[in-house]
Amino acid sequence: MENILFEHNQRAYEAAVEMMEATGRAAVIHPTGTGKSFIAFKLCADHEKESICWLSPSEYIFATQEEKWRQAGGITLENIEFFTYAKLMRRKEKGDGEEFLEQKPSYIILDEFHRLGAAQWGGGVEWLRSKYPQAKVLGLSATNIRYLDNQRDMAWELFGGNIASELTLGAAIAGGILPAPKYVLSVYSYQKELERYQARIKRTKNRAVREKAQEELQALRRALGKADGLKEVFARHMLVKAAEKDINTVKFADVTTENREVSCQKLDYKKEKVLPKNDLYGEEIDIGKYIVFCANYNHLNEMKALASEWFSKVDQAPHIYTAYSNDPGTLQEFEAFKVDRSPHLKLLYCIDMLNEGIHVDGVDGVILLRPTVSPTIYKQQVGRALATGGKKVPVIFDIVMNIENLCSIGAIEEELREAVFALRATGRQKEIVNLHFRVVDELGDCRRLFAQLNETLTASWDAMYWMARKYYETYGNLEIPAAYMTADGYSVGAWVATQRKVYRGKTSGCLNEEQVKRLEEIGMCWQGIQEATWERNFIEAEKYFKEYGNLAVPADYVTVKGCRLGRWVRRQREIFMRQKEEQCGSRDLDSIKKSGENIHEEHIRKLTGIGMVWERNDPWERRFEMAKKYYEEHGNLRMAADYVVDGVWLGRWVREQKVRWKAESGKKTLTQNQKEKLALIGMVPGVSQSELSWCEQYGEAKEFYKKHGNLSVPKWYITKNGKNLAIWLKHQRTGRRNGLLSGWQVAMLDELGMVWELPDSFELGLMHAREYFRENGHLAVPNHYICADGYRLGKWISNQRYAYSRTKQKGLTKEQIWQLEITGMVWSVKPGRCRKNSDDKKNREKNTPLFCKRI
Repeated sequence: MENILFEHNQRAYEAAVEMMEATGRAAVIHPTGTGKSFIAFKLCADHEKESICWLSPSEYIFATQEEKWRQAGGITLENIEFFTYAKLMRRKEKGDGEEFLEQKPSYIILDEFHRLGAAQWGGGVEWLRSKYPQAKVLGLSATNIRYLDNQRDMAWELFGGNIASELTLGAAIAGGILPAPKYVLSVYSYQKELERYQARIKRTKNRAVREKAQEELQALRRALGKADGLKEVFARHMLVKAAEKDINTVKFADVTTENREVSCQKLDYKKEKVLPKNDLYGEEIDIGKYIVFCANYNHLNEMKALASEWFSKVDQAPHIYTAYSNDPGTLQEFEAFKVDRSPHLKLLYCIDMLNEGIHVDGVDGVILLRPTVSPTIYKQQVGRALATGGKKVPVIFDIVMNIENLCSIGAIEEELREAVFALRATGRQKEIVNLHFRVVDELGDCRRLFAQLNETLTASWDAMYWMARKYYETYGNLEIPAAYMTADGYSVGAWVATQRKVYRGKTSGCLNEEQVKRLEEIGMCWQGIQEATWERNFIEAEKYFKEYGNLAVPADYVTVKGCRLGRWVRRQREIFMRQKEEQCGSRDLDSIKKSGENIHEEHIRKLTGIGMVWERNDPWERRFEMAKKYYEEHGNLRMAADYVVDGVWLGRWVREQKVRWKAESGKKTLTQNQKEKLALIGMVPGVSQSELSWCEQYGEAKEFYKKHGNLSVPKWYITKNGKNLAIWLKHQRTGRRNGLLSGWQVAMLDELGMVWELPDSFELGLMHAREYFRENGHLAVPNHYICADGYRLGKWISNQRYAYSRTKQKGLTKEQIWQLEITGMVWSVKPGRCRKNSDDKKNREKNTPLFCKRI
């Protein structure tokens, strides 16, 4: 088969194959649009006689990628077994064994591997790899960082840092792998931002600053009022782009550069036309296709409603499509958008669905209408407009909600600059194709005025210093939380932290000797809060050593000042041992990457000087005997992680044994004798703590069922372990509705006659009211009355009377009022009225419907 990989993907493929041979796993991190899926298909083609397991977020993503592979000339691949991550997770829950795959795979492909940070999906892949440890693993993704998940690095977690090829979006543009786009910046809503700044100006106590800021705000308002609206912005860039595209593709000998310029000038986007015309040839122009990214379903509908206004100067009859994951018609809409060749403007409004995996040919650009927190999602959306091998200039409309969000483009520009610098520094200038891409700032003056206003409202160094001084005079220190703000809205905490960083050279800035002296006079500690905390703990440790002659501090020891010295000393030992293992090369790379703390040589020296014993001889048997005693007293090992006995952190030790039980090799694995001992005291390594807790509560439900023959548990019913069984059953119903209960849990509850859908709350109350009426002949129910099954009927009756008083404001329906009245409800009950008169009772029985009468 002829090699159909682009040069950059061929290099990545060769590096990945070599790395997998050496380490068994490799990751390829290339931006959206660069054809990285072809790397995996090439691997499958080169090993067509071997089985490949391909995992992906969705079947549709894989089908689209496979179709593109065949269109590019790739062979049909019969050796791929495909599964979604969700399906793999369900198979894991069912407990399928080796028969899960038809053949043992030689390779496992993890597409969009950053998605495996989700616990359930990641657990499914971990289970699969344990079933087939011989299989080499290739991962593909546009990013390895989960920015909204504590910036977890999935390349480290899944591949141990084995990255065969990494390419940023900016580097791909610099090298010509992806085309340089035209990037148009604008806004569609700014009134709320102006109102917020107006309020901020009013809070400013300095009169001069307040007046200056007010003038700048008015100037910003005027500038925004004069700026072109989105109607003009879209027309200016879409129609000119379309004209250039059409003329450049028509092959006439007499078409000159001058003619092109004339034709573009003649194309008047301000005239209202159903379709714009190419005035040079009188032909209709294909305006193009654009993907419109929205925040959520309501936002999508709101933006669609504005289409007729925003795009009226481009096309008065645009073709609009929608795509979102919960819509059954999404696939048909998406396919219709892809094949639409009409000369109309074609807009596909979507919610996240096209962020990853699926690329659409022939897209002229994207419109970003959502302020995006995650750089991953932002770059994936931009990548939808870019494609390897594309010759046209895509347009990216960054139309965010407000001025302050006009900053995302800086990330790509920075990547581009870094890539250009790296190529020049290594003597590879010839590989540079794009030094920059065109950014059209439709709000240039407005952005300048906004920056000026922001600067005016930011206090000077002296002003911030006096606020910090006031904090010092109040609290006696400058250990200010970073989020601390004054009543006027000044971020003093962040300012003090910045001064520390500037002093230590961690960030740009300047502090003169006078400023340093002034800060030290009010207690500035330059080493930062963490360092100051360490010093305080060390002073407490020094006191303990002087009193007891050692640092054998019990794990739960707390000083008079509230310092958890036992926990701190143990943590210093753990960090020391981790660093020692790293130096010896005996520690797993994954754990090294995750651990961020270090203990400095100076700290080691100081602690050693007061008697710290770094490697304590604390035998396993002693802790086991403690765990055994706990098991004999409580019947289980379900203790809190911070549970301490005789100075030993027993809860943490129990959890460590479960981890060590699963370890296959290394000095921290358990011996067979240790495993047998732990098994005798109830340790089950394959079952999670939550599953054990569920089984225990299920046992209580089963006990109730044996006694009563049902699960109609009163709300007040408390089990032997002190838990409310009715609330637990309620959580199971909610869990099943949300898909959180496993199949085996549902089956076990079904055996006890679980009623998954309870009656309507009104019907339930009405049923109890009728029963009360049959027993007592009236509905004058005391507010505190509770039925035998735990139902608070008195409160419910009171609520119905209140709702009746609000019927005009949608309190009770007419049907509900009628149902209550025929049951015997009296809407107004006078205090002290008991309704025990026999004559009244006879009259009521006479007028009571037959189905309500007591038999």
